[in-house]
Amino acid sequence: MLKEKKLSNQERIDQSDKLMLAAAVELILTKGTEKTTLKEVGEKAGYSRGLAGYRFGSKSSLFAFVLNKLHHYWLYYLKEATEGKKGLQAIHSCTDIHFKVLDKNYDNVKAFYILWFEALGDDADLKKIVTHINKQRHDSVVSWIVNDASLSEHHINASTLAAQYNCIINGIVYQHLLNANSVDESKATTATLQLLHTNLNNTMSILLK
Repeated sequence: MLKEKKLSNQERIDQSDKLMLAAAVELILTKGTEKTTLKEVGEKAGYSRGLAGYRFGSKSSLFAFVLNKLHHYWLYYLKEATEGKKGLQAIHSCTDIHFKVLDKNYDNVKAFYILWFEALGDDADLKKIVTHINKQRHDSVVSWIVNDASLSEHHINASTLAAQYNCIINGIVYQHLLNANSVDESKATTATLQLLHTNLNNTMSILLK
C-alpha cells in the first residue's frame, strides 16, 4: 500500500488558499458580502470554524485576500497573452484574453467586481487594493503605447487613451454582469460579449491610427 505523500508547509498553505478562495467566492455570490462570515468560509473550505478567523482576522482582510488572488490570476493570463508585445498588438491581445477570461470564469469575475465596487464604501483596505489594481491596468496600457515607436504621435496622449480603454473594459464587465445572473445566462450572452470586445479593438485601432 502506497503511503500518502506528506505535504510540505508551503503546499499546505497553497492548498488552504485555494480552498478558502473557492469557499469565499461561493459565499460572496450566494449570500453577499454583508452576510458572508469567516466561520462559514472556514467550514465550506473543509476546515474548522475558527481557522478562517485565525488566518484572516477580519472580513476586510478576507476580502482583500480574495481580490488579490483573483487579480493575480488575471495577471497570469495577461502576461501570457501580451508578453513581448507592444502597441496595438498588445492592446488587442489584452482585449482578446479579457473576453476569454470573462466568458469562462463568470463566478470569479463576478466575485471580483462585487468586491471592486465595495471599495466605493468605507473599507480603506479594499480601496487601497482597487486603486493599486486600477493604476496597474492604466500603466500597462500606457507602456504598450509609449514603447511603440510607430505610435509616437500618440505618446503625449497615452494616459488619456489608457483611461478610455480601461473605462470601456469596466463598462463591458458591468453590463455583462448585469445581464447575466448565472453561468448559464453568461453563456447565452457570449456572442454579444465577443462583439463588444471586437468593437473595443476596432475603436482602439481608429484612435491609434
